[in-house]
Amino acid sequence: MKMTDSETIANGQLSGAEMNALLSLLDGGKEPPRIEKELNAAIQKYRQEKGSVIRPSIPQTDDAGLQELRRLASDLSQALGRLKKEELKRLAAAASIPPSAFGQALEEMAPRLGDIADAADKAIQNAQDERKGASGESEKAPVKELILALVKIFERETGKEAGNSWHPIENLYFGPFFDFVKGVLDIVAPHEASSNKSLGSQITRALMAANELWGSYLTRTHGQGPRVRMTP
Repeated sequence: MKMTDSETIANGQLSGAEMNALLSLLDGGKEPPRIEKELNAAIQKYRQEKGSVIRPSIPQTDDAGLQELRRLASDLSQALGRLKKEELKRLAAAASIPPSAFGQALEEMAPRLGDIADAADKAIQNAQDERKGASGESEKAPVKELILALVKIFERETGKEAGNSWHPIENLYFGPFFDFVKGVLDIVAPHEASSNKSLGSQITRALMAANELWGSYLTRTHGQGPRVRMTP
């Protein structure tokens, strides 16, 4: 009896029908028992790593001081702009500064306060973007590791380079390796394979990492060809 998707994920094992479907994407494969063992191990590792993703490693930043500085700088800049001449004169007299010099000092101060407010705002946004980026990378790490495992299986069993092609007219990713990865994810994590562009982008990033880790398959075996092909 064919296992459901939830049962497959829970047990970390592929059913016979699922295995046969994936073997068909590898032209039958050279060593089906070895492929099944490695696929089950990769799926189990993905499941464990996905479950262990909790929080990004970057520490949370307390932006309260920057937020207060941004507010005060902005408010003070606006307040200076609303001062009347008589008020400026009284301020200058209280500070024992000639009115002309005091007025010039305030004119120079206003844009600097604006710069301070803008800088504080940018610092807050940068910290937020960094936290979001770290969280996003943490979430994507398990599927990237799974794809890297599939690269090794695909290249060994088919004798072909794992590539990821882009069709500029149809506006989508395609190819034998793309189909193999999608076939695995359709079983293990359908949500990861629901979007052609999202999955294609993840495969491309994983292949770029594979290039850095191992080099191109064709370069290793025949001294030719890039791994990531973006041609129709």
